[in-house]
Amino acid sequence: MTRAILGGAAATLLRNEPTRTALRSIWVQTSVGTLPWDPVLEQLANIFSGPVAHAFMAFAFAAGVIVYGVAGKSEAAGRLLKAGFVMTLAIEAVKLLNYFLPN
Repeated sequence: MTRAILGGAAATLLRNEPTRTALRSIWVQTSVGTLPWDPVLEQLANIFSGPVAHAFMAFAFAAGVIVYGVAGKSEAAGRLLKAGFVMTLAIEAVKLLNYFLPN
């Protein structure tokens, strides 16, 4: 009995033209690839590949130089310098790929 009532309500709802139009617009919006959270994710990606990455690179290089100056040639200084260098290479590779393969 409950199934018949819910089925009838759904059929009545879908027969309504504004409802079908609204559902169709939602389907088109999601099938095109413009989801509501896409701009937020793009903004976060820009932040993490921009100022946050550059701050981490600068911190890693500065900390590596300070540790190298204080403790001499140590494993910690080497790791910090390597982290800064690898991060620099990764960010520049992403920039180069974005230049050659734009969206």
